[in-house]
Amino acid sequence: MKSLLNLMKRLNKTIPLLQFGKALLCSVGAIEAIESAWKYCGGKDCSLRLGWLPFIIVTIVWFCIDGFFVSGFLKQTITLPICNGSVSLTIEFGDLFKKEGLRVIPVNSFFDSIVNGSVVSASTLHGMMLTRFFAGCTNEFDLQISQSLSQQGIKPSDNHKRLDGLGKTAEYQIGKAAIAKTPKGDSFLCVALSKTNPQTNQAFASMTNVYESVRGALKLARSHGNGASISFPLLGDGLSRTGLSPVFLLHLMIQSIIEECKVEKVTNEICIVLHSSKCGRVHLADIDKAWRVG
Repeated sequence: MKSLLNLMKRLNKTIPLLQFGKALLCSVGAIEAIESAWKYCGGKDCSLRLGWLPFIIVTIVWFCIDGFFVSGFLKQTITLPICNGSVSLTIEFGDLFKKEGLRVIPVNSFFDSIVNGSVVSASTLHGMMLTRFFAGCTNEFDLQISQSLSQQGIKPSDNHKRLDGLGKTAEYQIGKAAIAKTPKGDSFLCVALSKTNPQTNQAFASMTNVYESVRGALKLARSHGNGASISFPLLGDGLSRTGLSPVFLLHLMIQSIIEECKVEKVTNEICIVLHSSKCGRVHLADIDKAWRVG
């Protein structure tokens, strides 16, 4: 029974089963109504000749129409004009690392660079950035982060001894951010999101931390981003351990972006990139209805 429930959950992430069932029932009702009208008007019974083919076709057609144009559960991207239309906020499913411009990477409060499963996990965006773009040159990453923080006048909030003597000792406040670039021109805006326990290396974040990180990243982008587009991941998800749902985190991020852009414009284009695994949990049509003005 448990394995069947797990299978249903996995299927629902790729195929919204409730919506598919609704489409099937609609197709059955529509075809039965057409057949009844045909018989009433003197037509012959064609149900046996057609079999299940019309039900399958109508189900698929209605599933697509409902998914893209009515309920919108199949939508992969939406664009919201914010700040009186001066800023375009796009929310989409995709790969953050394939975006152009500044890519925001949530990091721990130490801006660590050791990917060993303890200090930084390879499964986080922090770890993926380091292994894909700074492999073999983490010293350059550390130098750029240090210089970026220093140029902003940001100093460590505390110093700690770390577990097994690994990792940096200087800790920074949540929301502080720094920019690091690769020789190939990839730009990453690293923002401290997760508070890290120096004795266990376990990271955790709160709703307030997400809010502070979004605004901190935008403040740095305003002063040092040269007007480049900015792409955020869904902050606070996964190993950040906020305990908040993806939908709540997305609403929180949108609100934070709007509030910071109202202070002073940052750039023309901002994007929130959601991992494809969130398709079954985040319906962009609902997000669009909640935030679209007018």
